[in-house]
Amino acid sequence: MYIEVDAWLNTHVIFFTISLYSYKPVIVTCSLPDERYPTHVSIVDLNQAELPPLDYVPISDNIPLKDRKRNFTMCLSPLHGNPSSALNLIQYFELNRILGADYFIVYNHSQYDRKNNELLNYYQQLGFVEIVQWKLPALVEQEDAVWYKAQLLMLQDCVYRNKGISKYVATTDLDEFIIPLNSQNWTELLSKQPDACEYQFRSVVLRRSDEQKRDQDVFKEHTISTLLNMERATHIFPVNVRSKYIIQPNCVVVSGVHFMVSIQAQEEVIPTYMVPINEGLTYHYTEGGRFFATLGLCFHDTTLDRYAATLMQITNLVFNYFNSTSKHS
Repeated sequence: MYIEVDAWLNTHVIFFTISLYSYKPVIVTCSLPDERYPTHVSIVDLNQAELPPLDYVPISDNIPLKDRKRNFTMCLSPLHGNPSSALNLIQYFELNRILGADYFIVYNHSQYDRKNNELLNYYQQLGFVEIVQWKLPALVEQEDAVWYKAQLLMLQDCVYRNKGISKYVATTDLDEFIIPLNSQNWTELLSKQPDACEYQFRSVVLRRSDEQKRDQDVFKEHTISTLLNMERATHIFPVNVRSKYIIQPNCVVVSGVHFMVSIQAQEEVIPTYMVPINEGLTYHYTEGGRFFATLGLCFHDTTLDRYAATLMQITNLVFNYFNSTSKHS
């Protein structure tokens, strides 16, 4: 059976930065008429549609659970082309697991590299990585008519997919990590902060020093970018600029790339809390730090040394195991 309900558009998610694109994400909201929980949904114009509708879309099960399945879930923005080496993918999973992540949702738009796809499947079989195939309509793809592979839509999917399932959600790119500065992991870090819907971490850039580039022995011993790029810019980007976040998805209505757009938090919960820069930062590993280096505005940051032994051991184990198995497959 089907039930007709009124629906309305939430256009908060349409930012000025994507206003030039033909297609933009929106959120369609409707109220349930009673306590029955629907399994499918269809959006139709009642003035033109034939009923019952034929284009049903299944609803992901996000009924709030008494006991949540997960503590920290990470969502990785749409992978496309050949964006990274297998080693960087391993580093993304393993360093974030050390920091506290216990589940990952990877949105795969068009990852064509065979080895990377095999690696993603390997992690999926381990049980803590879920791969969402993020295929866009052909018309949108051909015209490149939506911003960055519909990343804003992906972020909404991440939030709503985890409501009632995961206590916290974090989203970063492959070259970004939310680093505690005076805590061992995210659990300890957040235990020192007030209860908030969104914990926002300001961003800094890190790059490889010229001395490291010249020293080939360093490359032979350390092949992990977070342990190579240790020259950190003194500049810390302002609030909402390149920031990344850890959120409680149950109180988020609309998510953005660097901050939440709409929040509905209980009265005792702070909507957005800016984590002090001496407690935690977003480390962005990029050659974009070259500008600061040329001005002499960098210093050697050894924060990740405390994770180095564990990270190198597990990364090398996974990398060597994966390489050996893939050669025989």
